[in-house]
Amino acid sequence: MTRAYDNPNSPYYGPARRLWVTLVGLCDLDLLDQQYNWEWGERWDTSMARLLAGGASEAGVARHILGRILDIYQEK
Repeated sequence: MTRAYDNPNSPYYGPARRLWVTLVGLCDLDLLDQQYNWEWGERWDTSMARLLAGGASEAGVARHILGRILDIYQEK
C-alpha cells in the first residue's frame, strides 16, 4: 500500500510529504513508524490524513503528530 507521503495522487501528499521531510531529519523513521503504530494504532501519515479530512489545519496536525512523537521518545 502506498503511503500518503509517497503518493502524489493522495489529497494529503503535500502536508504528509512536508512532515515526512522534517521527520527524516530528526529520527530513524522506520523505527518511529513502528513505535507510532504500536502506541496509537495507526501510522503517523494515516493519522495526519484522518485529521486533515476532519477539517484540522495542516499546522495543527503537524503539531499534534510531533507531540505524539515526542511522547514516544520521552518514554524511552
